[in-house]
Amino acid sequence: MCTTGEYALIFHDPQKYIGSGWVHPFWDTIQNFNAFTELLLQHASGALFFAKHFTMLLYPAHCLLWGWLDEGLHPVTQDAVLRFAMLDPWPKKPQLTEQPSSPSLQAISRTGAKPVNIVFKSHYGIEYSRLVAHSKGTKEDTTQSGGHFFLIFPPDARIECEFLAEFLNANDTVSVYKYEDPGSWDYFKLKVDNGVIISHKSFCDYWAIPQLARTLRKSISMFSFSLEPMSPLDPDPHLIRLFPSGRAILLTDFMFLFRPLDTARILTWFRLWIVLPGRPPRTWKICTRTAIQEWLHRMWDNMERSLGENYLICNAEIMRLVPPEDQEDWDIEVPKESAPIVCMAGDVPNFDHDLGTGIGVLKPENVDKKAVLKNDTALCEWFAAWAISEMENFRRFDIITGSTEDSEEYKSLKNSMKRNNLVEVFTFEKFCEVQGVPSWEKINQEDGKRRAAIREREEAES
Repeated sequence: MCTTGEYALIFHDPQKYIGSGWVHPFWDTIQNFNAFTELLLQHASGALFFAKHFTMLLYPAHCLLWGWLDEGLHPVTQDAVLRFAMLDPWPKKPQLTEQPSSPSLQAISRTGAKPVNIVFKSHYGIEYSRLVAHSKGTKEDTTQSGGHFFLIFPPDARIECEFLAEFLNANDTVSVYKYEDPGSWDYFKLKVDNGVIISHKSFCDYWAIPQLARTLRKSISMFSFSLEPMSPLDPDPHLIRLFPSGRAILLTDFMFLFRPLDTARILTWFRLWIVLPGRPPRTWKICTRTAIQEWLHRMWDNMERSLGENYLICNAEIMRLVPPEDQEDWDIEVPKESAPIVCMAGDVPNFDHDLGTGIGVLKPENVDKKAVLKNDTALCEWFAAWAISEMENFRRFDIITGSTEDSEEYKSLKNSMKRNNLVEVFTFEKFCEVQGVPSWEKINQEDGKRRAAIREREEAES
């Protein structure tokens, strides 16, 4: 192997090149091919092959560090990853020990740029500023500077981890913590309010990171990283943002069955304060059990009339969240992605779809709470599994239960979800406190203003 400086000083002679091109791997060699190319990129180097009749240089295509050499050779396609240049045979293999600077590296040093930054930008499309773009601190307050990084890399990705750490340390990074270091996660989650978590693409056990959901309440950005493209068609195949913004909120059966008016309060608040014109689609979603409409109507049929009407209020608010084109069949098919509400799939294991709808139920109090807890546990486990597939779309995954903090139902559900750190379980009261859900009085005032504004607009148009 040789650096660009060594090659420019010892080998480069425009009169001695006899050919150039790029290397295309076979299907059975592509893994070694990619590993070899990444090795050259990581060390910002090239590889020399000395044969009897020629000398060959292999180096990463479209690399700024080798750009000065590309100018004198035939161009290659944008798809090329590894290219070569062939020279007249070298009489004796030299000792490549010194690392003089090539004209290209001298130009880089004059601009203040660092080679590792150029490699990350030119080959992986990654700039340090993107990683800390969401930090809000100041340099004076190092705990808020956003220069704190936490790396989650398995042992077989150690080289990529070290390369990434080198890139971070070449910039304004305050500290780099690693998951394998004892106590590092406990310190990061407790002490760092502004920071970045970067995991390797092979890491999947996000649910097992202790108190991850609570940590994401703070200004913590999270990315998945790999030197190999994770999604070739993605504009940023080497760095994918995880847990970007917004939240998915699951309303449990306990909420609907025992506290329908409080459920309607959550739904109305969501419609009036969250689902606003101009808000990006998929940013927030309400999630419910499968076939929610049918279930609410069946409870309305079987409960005492004064109680059953509360379930119709919930259903009316739900339908106001469903796009008009989905209202006929959204209980059967999941609404389009931009809809602010989603109905869980119908294949939730151990789930009783007929809960609370039997003839003669009359009152919610007559429904077995153990059966409700069994339903909610199954639904929450399904929601937690769904959260893993939605990490690129939502930041938080909240579960609202109608039971109180001192109840056995709440403690049991909280305990069953303890092993999954992507979700958080809230009582209705705690969720309203955290999110600032207004009272019914304020909700009705806001709803009245909206309705009045719509009437005025319609009268003006007519």
